[in-house]
Amino acid sequence: MATLAQLTTRRDALQKAIDSGVLILREGDKHVTYRNASDMRGALVDLERRITTANGLVETRGVYIRPTTKGW
Repeated sequence: MATLAQLTTRRDALQKAIDSGVLILREGDKHVTYRNASDMRGALVDLERRITTANGLVETRGVYIRPTTKGW
């Protein structure tokens, strides 16, 4: 499993690549070629989730509070 520092570095590099429009990401002797920007954004969301988990935080989802009334 990757460390928090590694995940953060990968996230920053991926965000930089998305911002510049590049579909190939290199890290040392390894490289990843994405099909499109949508795949890159999906990978970014996954990295963000993994960073959140590594920080010991719990990912929350939206909460819907339903208004109630008496009777019908």
